Amino acid sequence: MGIKRKIMDRFFQKEISKEIYNAKSEVYAKVYGEIAELKKQNNELEKINRHLEIIYNIFKKYQDAKIIGVEKNIEGEEFFVVLQVKMETILLINEFNLNCASLLYYEIYQGDTKEIELVDLLPRRVNLHEGEILVSALINYGKEINATKIFGKLSPVDNDHKDRRNHFYEKMGFAINGSKIEMKLN
Repeated sequence: MGIKRKIMDRFFQKEISKEIYNAKSEVYAKVYGEIAELKKQNNELEKINRHLEIIYNIFKKYQDAKIIGVEKNIEGEEFFVVLQVKMETILLINEFNLNCASLLYYEIYQGDTKEIELVDLLPRRVNLHEGEILVSALINYGKEINATKIFGKLSPVDNDHKDRRNHFYEKMGFAINGSKIEMKLN
């Protein structure tokens, strides 16, 4: 074999090695990308499975429950918004607390018109918009059942922070008259 032939073999061997290396790198990059995508899909499936388990447990514990939404508070904590028609409550339930994180009690009065009394609002913690989630759910429910208004009484228990309490109800669209709140729905 001549010197030209040896030089040519070496040259092409290096070029072939580079091509093989580049091809392997592309394959590895593609495989790693697919693995990352599968991990992402697996995480989504795990989240869906957790949600299905929570939903199952909600219906097991609260037979008359209607899940009317999924909301997040300011901290990003996710809640199922659950309406209990017979018990006249709206609950926020998360995966860690099936007993309920926050709740709102209401009563429906049926006369010439249908009206809803907001009896009590019990957010687990303040300033996380959990109260807003509950009251918004009540407003939407009131509109759904064609109620004409939502009304209630301001609790004297909250008088030590009445400015914050009053701001909350006004921000939600309620008119405040003395110790009473009211929102017309129609």
